[in-house]
Amino acid sequence: MRRQIFLLAAVGVFMVTLLMPQDALAPPLYQPDVLVTNNVGRGVHDPTGAGEIKPVTIHRYQKKTLLFWNFNDGGNTDTFSYWGCTGTSDFMVTWRNSLTNTDVTQQVISGTYTTPPLDPGWSETLPDLHVKARFSAAPGNHLTCRVLATSAGDGTQDAAGYRIRVVA
Repeated sequence: MRRQIFLLAAVGVFMVTLLMPQDALAPPLYQPDVLVTNNVGRGVHDPTGAGEIKPVTIHRYQKKTLLFWNFNDGGNTDTFSYWGCTGTSDFMVTWRNSLTNTDVTQQVISGTYTTPPLDPGWSETLPDLHVKARFSAAPGNHLTCRVLATSAGDGTQDAAGYRIRVVA
């Protein structure tokens, strides 16, 4: 693709031609974009979730509900599958579809949870993460819980999550 721009300088007008690859201005064909509360992860595309983790604290025996969303940042309508974390000896984890009020934990932790096709630029709410710190969890112990979205179109992935730390 060629773009021509004109520069006006004190000594005259110059024409500059910029050569750019065709897709430099177009979105990728397939691109999930998972994010968490306060838009942490928005516009960051990394399947490991690097730079897309929000810290939260929790007291022993306290329960929190944490939210996830996915945007279709690709140029095509796409369907996504989702994988999410499981519990540990310190944390109980369940995943619930808030629209139908159903437990979808087994689907999420196995990576088989899917949603209907999503048009480019649109977003969807993912299952809510319900996490409870067990009474035996020591202060300072933590769980990093990510959601990994995978495009059905070409396998492109993105992740975001929470680092949940127990406080006294």
